[in-house]
Amino acid sequence: RLRFLHAASGRELLADKAPYSHHAGPRVHAAGGRTEQHFEAYDGERLHGLGQHLHGRLDQKGCVIDLVQGNTVAAIPFLHSSRGYGLLWNNPATGRVELGADTTRWTADAGGRVDYWVTAGDTPAEILDAYTQVTGRPPLLPEWASGFWQSKLRYRTQDELLAVARQHKERGLPLSVIVCDFFHWPKMGDWRFAHSEWPDPAAMVKELTDLGVKLAVSVWPTVEPGSDTYDELRTSGHLVRDADGGLLTFAWPSREAGEALTLPMAYYDATHPGARAALWQRLNDNYRSLGVSCFWLDACEPDLSREVADRAVYAAGPAAEVAHLYPLSHTRAVADGLRAAGEDRPLSLVRSAWRGAGVRHPPRPPDAPRAAAPVSDA
Repeated sequence: RLRFLHAASGRELLADKAPYSHHAGPRVHAAGGRTEQHFEAYDGERLHGLGQHLHGRLDQKGCVIDLVQGNTVAAIPFLHSSRGYGLLWNNPATGRVELGADTTRWTADAGGRVDYWVTAGDTPAEILDAYTQVTGRPPLLPEWASGFWQSKLRYRTQDELLAVARQHKERGLPLSVIVCDFFHWPKMGDWRFAHSEWPDPAAMVKELTDLGVKLAVSVWPTVEPGSDTYDELRTSGHLVRDADGGLLTFAWPSREAGEALTLPMAYYDATHPGARAALWQRLNDNYRSLGVSCFWLDACEPDLSREVADRAVYAAGPAAEVAHLYPLSHTRAVADGLRAAGEDRPLSLVRSAWRGAGVRHPPRPPDAPRAAAPVSDA
């Protein structure tokens, strides 16, 4: 039975749950690779963190939190305790944490690992400092990113977007970034401007730059049959597979089909180094070459129903074991590309994340999970 103590005072910070009679103990290894770790619960303890969830609570004591990525949910399995410790559940498997009155229980759905990391500190700042030492420090925010961002769903043409930027400047309204949202492309997976509505994106970027405005461009991980990249990615094994066979697909609107019609979209596999390289090559050729260096990485949970998401098979392994690597790896694809292109403060707008996302240099996490081979060199 493990106990973690305050070095100076000797008081208990955290301990394995003392098992009840005939109980399996604080660590459970169940069929199918499911694992559990049970800790003692403490009266008066306040627990904070775990990323972004929808319950609206700062103190999450008493909550049951699914460790599953989703639209508006970013599951980052790091807890800060008012008792003076921080705990990282260092496991990319889906699962949950139950912060009960009598037990704190972490569960991983698959993978067969109990892997966590504990730090201690007398202030929250000390605990977070230790956490970012091992997961990586974020880069400084570029100066332009601290200004006003203008966005709506959505600017449909080059003329419409430029008209808004011009009006801001004519009226003396501050504007640092304007966002070109989704469906500015012909097909999902083209990762380029549609010439019919965006006839001269290079001139658009130049005019915005002259106005002192950065252009941010939406990038989705979905790939539509018939797009520029579909056959290439499929042939190379760079699309997410379905545990039921074939490619994992999800019905989503197609711009060229009139937006009201849904088509079966595939997803590029962000956990595969070759797929990340292929994505960045397109972004570099079709956007960065025009002067675009800020990307909105939308829908990168990936945005799937739970039933479909659970069937995903990535290069790194099945979703139950490694699903949290997807948003981390997708962010990494763009950050690494921007760094290699000379951006010392790469910035992407991302709506999903896991531990270590958005760091200045890819860190080596504490005992990186063995199943995460394609990204374990991080």
